[in-house]
Amino acid sequence: MQNTFCRRRSGIGVLLFVLLSLFVVESSFSSNAYAQEVETVVLELQLSLLGDDAPETSFEIQVSSNEGSPAPLKTSYIATASFHQPRVSVDVSFEFSDAGIYTYTLSQVQGSHPGITYDTTSYTIEIEVFENNGALASVVRASKDGNSFSKTGTISFVNEYKPTNHNGADRNPSGDVSQGSNDSMTSSKDESLSSKQTTFATTSDRGYSHLLYACAYASIVLACIAFIRLQINE
Repeated sequence: MQNTFCRRRSGIGVLLFVLLSLFVVESSFSSNAYAQEVETVVLELQLSLLGDDAPETSFEIQVSSNEGSPAPLKTSYIATASFHQPRVSVDVSFEFSDAGIYTYTLSQVQGSHPGITYDTTSYTIEIEVFENNGALASVVRASKDGNSFSKTGTISFVNEYKPTNHNGADRNPSGDVSQGSNDSMTSSKDESLSSKQTTFATTSDRGYSHLLYACAYASIVLACIAFIRLQINE
């Protein structure tokens, strides 16, 4: 009788210990999951070069963080366009580990290539990072040249090439000399914001947490089996 009572107490003690361990693992996972996640936001930017016989030209896009916003992953992106490849795409990336509202400015460096009129558009990017069901998520908005924010579309810079004569003035394909104008590129600009993709850079952390869960549940199963065997052996 004494042995049966001791075995029963031993089995119950093992089961309670495993349940307590599982509670500790769960609490640790819940408190650390938010801190371990990184929200990655990728903005798709389009750059165009209009004009017949446009030479291959490199354009630089600058990204600067506004006050209170973490630094971007890169502050400068280079895109090369030409008559044969008049439109190119550039992915501009940001990473965040905390919730908040962050703003950035995207603009194009004004180059000096002969015959090219550079787009002077400036975009203000607003990225709102928040917690959603224990994970970080984000919403992206853009404002063009100080206008209202928008959630949809594509960020774009449109440049125009016109050959120049020896006097430095622009000329059209028929040979007439004229001053450079931005009118033709204004109508072709897209007014909206890029789509975004979110990814999480926490595969290894989650894998470790899942391993802890698996070990805890396995311990519970083994404890239950041991407890049942003790009852049978009585």
